[in-house]
Amino acid sequence: MACAPFVPTAPCTTYVSVSGREDGGDLPWMTSGAITAKLESVDTALYLTVVTPCGPLNGAVTQSGSTFTAGAIAVGASGCVSSQQASHQGLLIEFLKKPFAAAYNDGHLTWTNEKGSLVFEPR
Repeated sequence: MACAPFVPTAPCTTYVSVSGREDGGDLPWMTSGAITAKLESVDTALYLTVVTPCGPLNGAVTQSGSTFTAGAIAVGASGCVSSQQASHQGLLIEFLKKPFAAAYNDGHLTWTNEKGSLVFEPR
């Protein structure tokens, strides 16, 4: 696997969460450093890996310009310590099931779709 950039201007690296918003409100579970994300290429396919406090999520994604669409999302073998963490991971999975636009501005990678927005910064 080789690192792949989310957008041409973004560093090719692992990103850590900064914040998130949904329906006009903050997402407290998208706190600083709670979630990591990385895009990698294998041959001609792209794979997204997102690590939550409950464990890893990963799957193939397709890219059209700056929009990403996830295929099946695999949930890694681990566990959530609390039902609240499980709920937050479920919300993230629901976000990833919808195509999301990626943009990189002022040192922040932002994913946006109809569910809300998630903001990351390079690790």
